[in-house]
Amino acid sequence: MTRIARRNTIKNLAYSFGFGVKPNSRRTPRPRTWEARRPGPRPCAKPREVKSGFLFGAGRGGFTLLETMVALSIFSMVLIGLHRMVASNERAQEVGTRISHVNQNIRAALEVVSRDLRMAGSGFAGIPVQTSNGVLREVVFPITPGYANGDPADSVTVLAGLGEAVTMLATALENPGSDIECVSVDGFEAGDLVVVTDGVSADLFEVTAVSPGGAKLHCSPSSPRNIPAGHSEWPAGGYPSGSRAVKVSQITLKVEEDQGSVRLTRRVDNDKPVALIENVVALTFTYRMSDGTQSRNPASLDHVQEVIVSLEAALRSGWGLEDRSVVTNTSVRPRSV
Repeated sequence: MTRIARRNTIKNLAYSFGFGVKPNSRRTPRPRTWEARRPGPRPCAKPREVKSGFLFGAGRGGFTLLETMVALSIFSMVLIGLHRMVASNERAQEVGTRISHVNQNIRAALEVVSRDLRMAGSGFAGIPVQTSNGVLREVVFPITPGYANGDPADSVTVLAGLGEAVTMLATALENPGSDIECVSVDGFEAGDLVVVTDGVSADLFEVTAVSPGGAKLHCSPSSPRNIPAGHSEWPAGGYPSGSRAVKVSQITLKVEEDQGSVRLTRRVDNDKPVALIENVVALTFTYRMSDGTQSRNPASLDHVQEVIVSLEAALRSGWGLEDRSVVTNTSVRPRSV
C-alpha cells in the first residue's frame, strides 16, 4: 500500500469516529464535542434553580437576626423539655426510694410487733393470771388491748414468757405470802416478774430477792404485786411441787409523741421505751374472736384467736408534693391459742 492510500485509510477511520472531514471533501470539519456541535446548554445538564426566600440563606453571606432567633427559640424549647423530663425522672426515683425505705421500716416494726403478739401467753399456756394491783385482785390476760376511742392510735400490752428462765417448784407453794422454793433459780433476778402455774391456775408475783444457795425466790409484800389480798382466788391446796415458775415480761406497744415526732414504741416492763418507727399516722389492733367476730375493743379477752395489725407511716416527699403514707397490714395468731 502506497503512502497516499494509507493516509486516506487513516482519514476514513478518523471520519467514521467523528474526527476530521470527509476525505476528498471541502466541507468544514465536524465538531469534536457536543457543545461545539450544538450551541446551547446540554439537555441533561440543565442548571438547578436556586431558591431565595425568607428562611434560606442562599445568595447571602449568613443568616439574618430573625432566622437566628427562631433557631435559638426552637433549641431552647427542646432543652426545656429535656430538663423537665430529667427532673421528673429524678423526682419519681426519689419518691420511689423513700417509699421503699418506709416500707422496709414498716416491715421491720411489724416483725417485732408480730413476734411479741405471737409469744403472748407463752410459758403459762395463755391462762389468765391473777395478781395484786396493790390493793385488790387484778386479772392479767396474755393480750390486753388499749383501745383509743376515736383515735387511730391503739396500744396493746402483752404478757409472755420469753424463755429467759423457767424452773419448777421444789416444794408446794401453799399460800401467796410464802417464798417460792425452786429446783433452780438460774436466770432470775430481783425485780423480775414470775408466773407460777399448774396448768389450770396461774398467779403473778414480783421477785424481790434471790437466794441462790437455798434456791428460793423471795416475793416480799413490799411489792404491790405480792399483796396477799390480790391473790384472793388462790387454788385449793396451793401449787404442788412440780408446778412451773416462769419468768415473764410485760411488753407494751403504743404510739407516743416525742419532740414533734410520732413514734411507735416498745417498752419491756419498766425499761425505757424504744422507738420502732417514726412518722406514724395510725396504729390499730383488731381482734378476731372465737365466734368469728372482730373488734378493736373486745368485751371478753379470753376468746381472742387472732390479732390484725394495721400500721400507717407518713412519707415526707420533700419535692413540694403532698405528704403520702404507706399502710401495711398483718395478722398474728398467738401460740398459746
